[in-house]
Amino acid sequence: MKKVLILLVFSSAFLLRAQISLPESLSFDTSRFMLSFRASHDIQSSALRNEFASILVKGGTLTDEIKDRSLNKHKEINRLGREFTAELLVADYKLTPFKGKRYGIMAEAGYQSLFAGAYSKDAFQLAFYGNASYVGDSAKFSGSEFQYLDFQNFGLGLINKRTKSYVSLNVVNIQNYFEAEIRDGSFYLSPDSTQAAFKLDAWSKNTYSSNFSQGLGVALNFCINFEVDWRKEGKAFFQFKVKNLGVAKIRSVQSYSVDSNLDFGGFQLDDFLENDAESFDEVSWLDTLGVKTDTVQQFIVLPAMMQFGKILDLNSTQQTQSFFGIKLYPRLSYVPKIYLGIDHKLSEDLHVGASCSYGGFGLLRAGVYAAIHKNNYDFGIGTEDLLGAVSKNGFGQMVCLNFKCIL
Repeated sequence: MKKVLILLVFSSAFLLRAQISLPESLSFDTSRFMLSFRASHDIQSSALRNEFASILVKGGTLTDEIKDRSLNKHKEINRLGREFTAELLVADYKLTPFKGKRYGIMAEAGYQSLFAGAYSKDAFQLAFYGNASYVGDSAKFSGSEFQYLDFQNFGLGLINKRTKSYVSLNVVNIQNYFEAEIRDGSFYLSPDSTQAAFKLDAWSKNTYSSNFSQGLGVALNFCINFEVDWRKEGKAFFQFKVKNLGVAKIRSVQSYSVDSNLDFGGFQLDDFLENDAESFDEVSWLDTLGVKTDTVQQFIVLPAMMQFGKILDLNSTQQTQSFFGIKLYPRLSYVPKIYLGIDHKLSEDLHVGASCSYGGFGLLRAGVYAAIHKNNYDFGIGTEDLLGAVSKNGFGQMVCLNFKCIL
C-alpha cells in the first residue's frame, strides 16, 4: 500500500486523456442565427514522457531505462494536468430584448473536467524506485498539491450582433471534486534501515457520493472583442475572455487533515513499508498517522479561465495573419501560457496554421491546424502538441476541433 496513493495521483491525469487550441476568429455578418461547438482534450506534463505514461495507463514493462528518462526531466517541483472542454453556444440575433437592435439572445451549455497537479521529484522517485534511494537520506514532499473538478454549466445571456461580444449568467452543476495539499512533508530512513521518521502536514477534501449532482453554483462568462489599429494590416481584433468566474456549494465533502511527526522502528517500520492491499487496515493507519476526518458542506471558488490575445479577422483581405496571447487559470497549478502563431489562407475557403506555446501544465509545445470556412459553415481540427501526437518522447497529447453554422 505504500505506493498506492502516489500511483493514483500520477495515473489519474492520463487515464482521462486526450486551451490555446484552434485560434479564435471573428467575422461580421448579418445572420439571424448562429450555432457554435468547440471541444478540446489536452494532457500535459513538465516531466513525464509519453512512453512512461502509456505504460502506466495501458500496462506493460516499466523498465529502469524508461523510468530514468522521465526522472532526468524532473525538477524540484513538477506539473501535470488534464483539461477537457466541450462547449455549445446558440445565438439568435433577431430576438432583441431591448428597444435598440444591438443585442441578441444567446444560450450556452458546456462540460468541463480539470485535473491539475504539482509534485516533488522525491515523491516520484519514492513511488517508482522505492525507498532504497533514501537510505540515510530524506525524501521531501512539500509543495505538492492536486485539484480535480468535473462540472456542467447552462446559461443565458446577451450577444452583440456586430462584434459578437457576449455576457452570460450560468447555473453550474458540480459532479466530482477533489483537492489536496502537502504543506510540509518528508520521509527519513536511517542508514541501517531500522528506523524511519515521517513528517506530514497536509489536507484533502473530496466528494464521495455517486450522485450526478454533488452541488450547485453560479458563474459568469463573458467575451469582449474590440478593434485596434494594427501595422500593415490596418486593423486587428483583440479578445478578452473569462469563463467560469463564480462559486459553488457542495452538499457533502469528506475532509482529511494531518499534522504529525512520527517515528517508526523494528516491526512497525516493516509493517509500514511492506503493507499490501489485503493486510492494510485503513482505520488503524489513519489513527496511527493522527489523521482527522470530517464530513462538511463546502463552498468552492470555480477554476476561472482568463485569456487575452489577438484573434483572426475572417473578413480580412490579408493572406497571412498572426495571432498571439496569454491564457491562465489563477486557482490551479498552472503557469500562465504564452502562445503565438501564423494563419495562412491557402484558398478562399481553406486556412492552415502553426503555433507554439510555453507554460500551462508543461513547457514548450508546437502545434498545427487546418480550418475550412465555406459559405455558412466553419470546421477546424488541430493539435497544440505535434510532438506528442507522433512520438513517445513527447510530454502529453492534445486534440481540438470546432464547428460553426451561421444562418
